[in-house]
Amino acid sequence: MRGRILLFTILSLAFFFSLCCSPGANAFSCRHGYISVGATMQEVLSKCGEPADSESWEDARPVSAPVYNSRYGFYAMMIYVPMDTWIYNLGPTKFIQMLIFERGELVKIQRGGYGY
Repeated sequence: MRGRILLFTILSLAFFFSLCCSPGANAFSCRHGYISVGATMQEVLSKCGEPADSESWEDARPVSAPVYNSRYGFYAMMIYVPMDTWIYNLGPTKFIQMLIFERGELVKIQRGGYGY
């Protein structure tokens, strides 16, 4: 009886740790390891290689509450944040991975449809 309880406890713990500690939507596996949110562009390049496609743009974000000026009306001070999207096509049996970088740091991983 004690052996069964011990075995059940060990299997339950193993199952729990496999669920809580496995990479989720914030990580994915490349050729040379896992990539997760917080990685730099250089780390992603070294582990995954060149992306199949990429796009760069600047995201305008307000840095203050709107201010009233009698000449211009309401306006807000803006800051322009450099953004990049890298797309990895992992083949027809795997999902496309879209990596979104902000100031050179990975902030989001989105899964697309099946690759080609």
